[in-house]
Amino acid sequence: MKIVFLGTPDFATPTLRALHESTHEVVLVVTRPSRPVGRRKVMSPPAVYLAADELELSCIQPQSVNSDRALATIRATDSDVLVTVAYGRLLKSEILNLAPQGVLNLHPSLLPRYRGASPVQAAIAAGEERTGVTVLRTDEGWDSGPIYASESVMIGPHEIATALSGRLAGAGAGLMVKTLDKIESGGLDPGPQDESIATMTDPLTRDDADIDWSGPASTVYNRYRAHLPWPGTRTTADNRLLKILGCRPRPEIIEAAPGTPALIEGQLLVACGEGCLEILEIQPEGRNPMPAAEFLLGYGALLDHRWGQ
Repeated sequence: MKIVFLGTPDFATPTLRALHESTHEVVLVVTRPSRPVGRRKVMSPPAVYLAADELELSCIQPQSVNSDRALATIRATDSDVLVTVAYGRLLKSEILNLAPQGVLNLHPSLLPRYRGASPVQAAIAAGEERTGVTVLRTDEGWDSGPIYASESVMIGPHEIATALSGRLAGAGAGLMVKTLDKIESGGLDPGPQDESIATMTDPLTRDDADIDWSGPASTVYNRYRAHLPWPGTRTTADNRLLKILGCRPRPEIIEAAPGTPALIEGQLLVACGEGCLEILEIQPEGRNPMPAAEFLLGYGALLDHRWGQ
């Protein structure tokens, strides 16, 4: 089949490469415009643009994929199907009907669970032991279209969001190619989602980094894993911001209010609503990251204050 591919970040590149290597033909790549990155605001193209350039594929970067000009470019390819992976923009109804097979989307969850903007992070934060990838036909809702195929992926007990996202990207690439193969042979029709068990995720914000010490230590740790590298994990002590860069849950019970730090057998622990969290690496505001032992030497006075207050 002739494919127009729409995607933007690193997560989308394995699928683009897999489609390029398959029996299908990628006739056009659509990605987001380049944007300024870093303190020097150097214009940097998206990962999908770089991959398309390496593969010598035609690529456009419209400000709006729903514009008349972008739609005309896509329509001129006479493609059989559009494939989207983390493109990052809502597609209006006109683009959904440009190709005979419509628009197929790869979503990193087992739909209908964890629709929306942050499914990988939400699954880890919830303490899920497995998640997966789903290929669905895009409709005008949020990840609500009928499902062609899904594949389960286990979540490691200490796995962080970036690592899981990479594994899901690889699994999704293979699933997308298999799905297109079956559609082309006429052997696959999508089925409806069960709306009764659907859940939605929101875009992450900087405030999601704040620790709620009243929860179980396992919950705090799961959110820490989910929010690496962004928005990270942070708390406060005596009005000083502290970024938690390394931690792990501990079963010890600290007879104190949640957020109370304690030094036990040389380990920096913080009381949670259930159990406690051991701090392994930390970054005080305005300082470089440091191991807990170094932090205790310079900031031991912060143990006299309840954290997160």
